[in-house]
Amino acid sequence: MILLISQVELPADWGGRPITYAEVGAYIGLRFEGKVLSEAAIRYRRDEIMKRLRGERGDLRRAARKGA
Repeated sequence: MILLISQVELPADWGGRPITYAEVGAYIGLRFEGKVLSEAAIRYRRDEIMKRLRGERGDLRRAARKGA
């Protein structure tokens, strides 16, 4: 996700879509979570991942998964 947002590396199936938080949320959400993620969710995760990489925080907050 960070590589995609930073435009460092795009997935092979990204196509010609613009790189916006909404598009990243749709791609990441459908691919890994089973539903589209909001722009706010992607921004939150980006911020938390950056804090974690800097050693400032622990795990990401996320809702409990249902079913499976």
